Amino acid sequence: MDTQDARLRSLYEITARTELGIAEQFRSALLVGNTTLMTRMAMINRIEGDKFTVLYCVVPPNTLKEGEEFKLAETYCDITVKTDDVVAISAMATSQYSAHVCYQKFNLESYLGVPIKVSGKLFGTLTFLSPEAHRPEFSENDKDFVRLMGKWVSNTLEQKIADENLRAEKEKLRVLLESLPVGVFLAEAPSGKPTMVNKKAIELLGRGIDPQAGKESYTEIYNFKRENGEPYPMEELPLPITLATGQPSTKSDIVIEGTNGKKIGIRAVSVPIVNPDGTLNSAVVVFEDISKEREIEKMKSEFVSVASHQLRTPLTGIKWFAELMLRGKAGAVSADQKDFLTQIHDSNERMIKLVEDLLNVSRIETGTKFEIKKIPTDMVPMLDSLATDLIGLAEKHKVKIVRAENFPKTIMLSVDADKIRQVFGNLLSNAVKYSHEGGVVTIGLDSSKTDAITFSMSDTGLGIPEKAQSRMFEKFFRAENVQTQETDGTGLGLYIVKAIVEGHGGKIWFESKENVGTTFFVELPTNSPTATK
Repeated sequence: MDTQDARLRSLYEITARTELGIAEQFRSALLVGNTTLMTRMAMINRIEGDKFTVLYCVVPPNTLKEGEEFKLAETYCDITVKTDDVVAISAMATSQYSAHVCYQKFNLESYLGVPIKVSGKLFGTLTFLSPEAHRPEFSENDKDFVRLMGKWVSNTLEQKIADENLRAEKEKLRVLLESLPVGVFLAEAPSGKPTMVNKKAIELLGRGIDPQAGKESYTEIYNFKRENGEPYPMEELPLPITLATGQPSTKSDIVIEGTNGKKIGIRAVSVPIVNPDGTLNSAVVVFEDISKEREIEKMKSEFVSVASHQLRTPLTGIKWFAELMLRGKAGAVSADQKDFLTQIHDSNERMIKLVEDLLNVSRIETGTKFEIKKIPTDMVPMLDSLATDLIGLAEKHKVKIVRAENFPKTIMLSVDADKIRQVFGNLLSNAVKYSHEGGVVTIGLDSSKTDAITFSMSDTGLGIPEKAQSRMFEKFFRAENVQTQETDGTGLGLYIVKAIVEGHGGKIWFESKENVGTTFFVELPTNSPTATK
């Protein structure tokens, strides 16, 4: 084996020793260089501006030490920096650099050095020196070996700096996450196994990372419940939804029962973390304690309930006396008086509707007096009756209400008839009001499932703008295009409808395209076939 092969093998063996730290690897490599190049001093140096610092060295005793600093101009390394390549000087006294300040000050006769670059920028130098001239002169093999070692040092330092930066960023992130007033829970995809839980999340969840946890067991392990005390379905939690779909999800109706029995209201928001190729890498969910917020909402709802009850009695009186006067019970009225009384009566009706909606909202939020009393009900006569009730409104908007051709003669479901009538009444009246002139509102049915029946109400109207679709079931929210069409709505109808449907164990959703139309779907559960042709 020739000298160059032996050098390279020694260097390779050093790099393969992963148990060595970087400092030990560098010093071992410098020792190999000193031995095979027949030099007495070997250094890896840092250059910052005109400052030269010895980072690692293998030198005779009492000559240099690591951390020692010099001016760059006082070292041969300024030649290497200016040359930007390997510099080999076997005898300084007979070279063009004999007047160099380093030679005058330190009397070093031989020098072999190469620049070290990290991320394309000058970091420092790798150098081998001796107080004696090098005999024979440094060969091309010597320069090639030093060039190769310099590249290895560059790559190693680049990785070291990257690792240090990564650790520093991770530490910053850790400190940030630990100081957040909200819980943060990170889970890998697709298993849902937790990989990071911050301090606030541990406080809220009652435990940290559980090795048994996953998207199929969150409810049991972390004791997630609904507001009524029932276990929260795992497939409806935000994190499993994000892991399954790759889409963000938000829920504000989660309750955590702590070890001390205290119930904590939670808002959870989950978002996906994707790889560069677009595949799902993991998901993060942020937990926020909204118990105080819910308490304030409850107080507001109780206030609204009391105020609405107090308003209902005088409003009912106004309605009664307006109707009596319109019927002439207080004497004949002129055409103008009748017009004024009609406006009073209609405005009062809107006020009564608003009060009823506010009462329903308060009942939903406080959990009082909003009971679902189910009885066997034929849905077909109910829908026919609603269509009849809405004939006047439909004629006003020049819209037709029709049933799909495949509609059965009977659909028996166990429901709270009054509340379900309210649901379909709201959806159908909205469909009529927001349809274009000459449009058609279609009542459809899907009975393909064995455990549920899905009703649909389709219109050919305004549609719902995409940016508004995520908020349609929020209290008091109305899309901008609807506000310009019809100003009397309160934005409470769909909120109440959703509560009624979910109170029946059902689901409600919609599909919509602006200026094309909207279809609302209401799925109600059934345990046996209920529709007959």
